[in-house]
Amino acid sequence: MAALPDKERIMKSSRIQVGFDISKKKLDMCILERDGEVVLRHRSFPNSLEGYPAIKQSLLTTLAGEADYQGVDIGGESTGYYW
Repeated sequence: MAALPDKERIMKSSRIQVGFDISKKKLDMCILERDGEVVLRHRSFPNSLEGYPAIKQSLLTTLAGEADYQGVDIGGESTGYYW
């Protein structure tokens, strides 16, 4: 696969979308680029005070990776009354 020109690479990877499936005991997370390319297919974290720093660290690690991400959009979907 040929390397993308700088302008196209920046447009392609300017933001990432993070999705959470929220349940009582865990949070399932996936991360996609704007074009739908998978950055992180699936990772589970405890839905607890111990799990939240791990989520933050995972996001910071992803943002600091090789791609030039300029921001993050986060959304969640719960399977119960968690809002």
